[in-house]
Amino acid sequence: MSVGILVELVGLIMPKYEFYLAVTDEPEAHRKNEGDIVTILPYGAECGSAVVDEYLIVIVELGETDLEKVKERFMQPLLENGHIDDVTFRDIYDTDGIDLVRYPRGQYVLDIKSGMAMLRPRKIGKNKYSIPLQKIKDKIPELDLVKVRDKKVKYQPMKIATQLTEKSEKLKAEDVDCGLDNTKEQTINWLSKDLIKDNSTGQFIKAI
Repeated sequence: MSVGILVELVGLIMPKYEFYLAVTDEPEAHRKNEGDIVTILPYGAECGSAVVDEYLIVIVELGETDLEKVKERFMQPLLENGHIDDVTFRDIYDTDGIDLVRYPRGQYVLDIKSGMAMLRPRKIGKNKYSIPLQKIKDKIPELDLVKVRDKKVKYQPMKIATQLTEKSEKLKAEDVDCGLDNTKEQTINWLSKDLIKDNSTGQFIKAI
C-alpha cells in the first residue's frame, strides 16, 4: 500500500506543497510550455508580484514529507529518448574504467544499464513533467482558464488572498483575484492518477 493511500486511510493530514505551473507556451530556446511544473516550494512560501503574474500556484496534498524528494522526482528536464539523469545515465567516475581521452566528461556519460560510455542525452525541453490546466479545471470547475493564461491578471484561485499578500509590500489583498471566494483555499489530492503528465511519453503517472 502506498504512503499516500495509507495516510488517507488513517485520516492524517497529508503534507502540502505548492507547484508553480507555466500558464502559456514559451517554446523558444526550449523554454516552458503551458502546465509545465517549473518549481515546487513548501506550502505557504513567500512569493512576489511577478510570480503571481507568471505562474499558476497549485496546492497539492502529497503523502511524501521530504520536499527534496518531491523536487527530485518532478523537477527534471525533458531529455531525448526518455533518458533520466541518475536513472538511465550518470556522470562518468574515475572508477568506471572509461577512457576519458576517447570519451571526455561532459560530452559523454555512463549508460547505467550497459555500463558503457554514451553521448550525453540532448535536452529537448526544460520540463519533463506537467499538469494540464484542463485537468485542474476538471477538478475545480469554477477555474477560469482565460484568467489563468492572462499574465496581466493577478489570478490565483487556489490561494487565499492574504496568503499571497501577508509577506509582500507591493501586493494588497484587493489586488489579487482568488476566484469566487478569496477566503477559501483549494487543494488537489495527489491520489488522483490522471493529474501529472510525463511530457516524454504523454502518459499520466502515479503519485509518489
